[in-house]
Amino acid sequence: MPLILERRDGTGLTLKLDPKADPDEALRQLARGGIHVRVYSKYGERMRVVVDAPQAISILRDELVDRE
Repeated sequence: MPLILERRDGTGLTLKLDPKADPDEALRQLARGGIHVRVYSKYGERMRVVVDAPQAISILRDELVDRE
């Protein structure tokens, strides 16, 4: 099931392998279906983004990612 997120201009998303996921299975899922991202709607400085990715992929708003 796709995830719909609202983002403001200049903000982003980070997609990474879920720590609990099996890397080999995640790679198979990615090879089969990939990751699909599209802008659903845009109004002013905001937009809705739809991300369809395998369950092994975590989708995080950049402000929730620890940038070391």
